[in-house]
Amino acid sequence: MQLRLRKILSPMLRSEETVFNELLIYGTELKLAATLLREMVEAFIAGKKALLETKYKELLERESSADILRREISSKLVKGSFFSNLRELLLELVERMDKIVDYCKDASRILFYASSYVSGFKKVLESESFTKFLSSQENCVESLLKIIKSIAAGHKVTIEEIQLVETWEEEADNDKDEVLKTLFSLRDSIDPINFFLLRELTLLIDSVCDAAEDSSDVLLNIISMLYRS
Repeated sequence: MQLRLRKILSPMLRSEETVFNELLIYGTELKLAATLLREMVEAFIAGKKALLETKYKELLERESSADILRREISSKLVKGSFFSNLRELLLELVERMDKIVDYCKDASRILFYASSYVSGFKKVLESESFTKFLSSQENCVESLLKIIKSIAAGHKVTIEEIQLVETWEEEADNDKDEVLKTLFSLRDSIDPINFFLLRELTLLIDSVCDAAEDSSDVLLNIISMLYRS
């Protein structure tokens, strides 16, 4: 009876395994985008415009590659066989993860185009609070990727592992507040346009972390469903 049931369910089990392997590739692209954003900030601070441009182009390529993967995964989810409402949750996960790379791209665009004429960015970007902020952002995305990697490998994921994404998001939130304090303390010495761009850059990086946490919330629902099956 067990063998017969497994034979009936095996197409759905294979579909789930395939999707999580592809989500792992997708998540890797998002993590690389987050890392490239940090490297762009480092190039900006160092005044290495050529390197900044190279990193910007790499990030755009990652975003384009991630977009292709997102469409492919979504198409397979629509056409494949999945348990209960797992299909809907996986589609939601893909869309929420997509916001990570979108926000990285938007933040990178500010850095790239501002590098040609902005002089007031450096004090904020090289501050300790901004460095910590970028590190928390990377850790958010890395923690999310580790969860997907564990699921793809067939390992059981704990609640603590999922909550780690939220922990890093909260850390990033505290870092964001410190960055904004630094920014506002310099408001009299920064051009209003530069002030606005720095504020927008900070909020976009914070949105990367929010998107990672939102993705982990969906993953929690997916894992609960998989472990019940």
